[in-house]
Amino acid sequence: MKTTINGPYPRIGSELTQKLREETGAEETHPTILQHLQNDVTKELVRELVTAGIDLPNDGLVYANDELSWPLENTDGITFGGMHKTLHTNIIHRHIICTGEIKQKHFINPLHTTAVTEHSVKLELPGPYTLACHTEIGKTAPYKNIEEIAHAYAEFYRGVLLSRKKEDFVQFNEPSIIAYKREHPNLEMLPELYQNMLHKTKAQTAIWTSSGHYTRQTIDLLFSLPVDTIGIDFVWDQNVETLLKKISTDKNIGFGIVDSGDTGWCGQDDKNSIVKTLRSFAGYTYLSKALVAPNATLEHLPRNYAQQKIKLLRQIADEVNK
Repeated sequence: MKTTINGPYPRIGSELTQKLREETGAEETHPTILQHLQNDVTKELVRELVTAGIDLPNDGLVYANDELSWPLENTDGITFGGMHKTLHTNIIHRHIICTGEIKQKHFINPLHTTAVTEHSVKLELPGPYTLACHTEIGKTAPYKNIEEIAHAYAEFYRGVLLSRKKEDFVQFNEPSIIAYKREHPNLEMLPELYQNMLHKTKAQTAIWTSSGHYTRQTIDLLFSLPVDTIGIDFVWDQNVETLLKKISTDKNIGFGIVDSGDTGWCGQDDKNSIVKTLRSFAGYTYLSKALVAPNATLEHLPRNYAQQKIKLLRQIADEVNK
């Protein structure tokens, strides 16, 4: 079993992150200075994750304005409005408005090249379905419904992935598939959506779901998708264990089982109970290929609390791997 995290890591709690916050909020900051600071903070965060025992870190998403809209910066056909709360969580994002055909003009270059991070990290992106669910389709847009704009996002990502050949692992975060107190329209489009998007992609791929509850139909659909790993939220839905043990699959499971605090409060994690739950899957999946992670982003926790969470992940994985 390997460890990973999801979403932005806390960008507070050190001299470097404080300096970055000050420069980001300044009226006049030279882009080169900001870039160097982002690079330095990225190195600091990734080094912290790796030192604590995270096998598959992301790059901390230092460059992300918010974890939903950031890939659409400098993209034709997209404008942004004010900040909105995402789902039934603490996460906020810019209001995304589609005004024309979505085209890749200039994709933000994540700061996760080896030259910056000094370690191999995963590329983490908001999934095309979730982006579509949170996009207002303007009157001038050529898309008429959620399915059309989801496929437009998938085609946008396909171009991004084919132009970038350095990724070993790409993860798409799709909370809208199970989002609490939300409708989940047109889920039947997902197989074709991901099949088209990932055509000719050589990297390992994952879909991570969070912030809601599962049905047997949702589980069956997720495990039919053309990706290597399916991330499941055990914090929001403690009954999902039963559903997972009713299916037969050769896909890897991502166990989002350490509480990230995205429900509005952060519970105490019972390491022994978590280890027991994970070990119970020994006859259902290959635990040696599985991932253990927080159920969602740790961004809203104090840095020292997030550090405790990632150390706990290492302890859990070591116990399961014995």
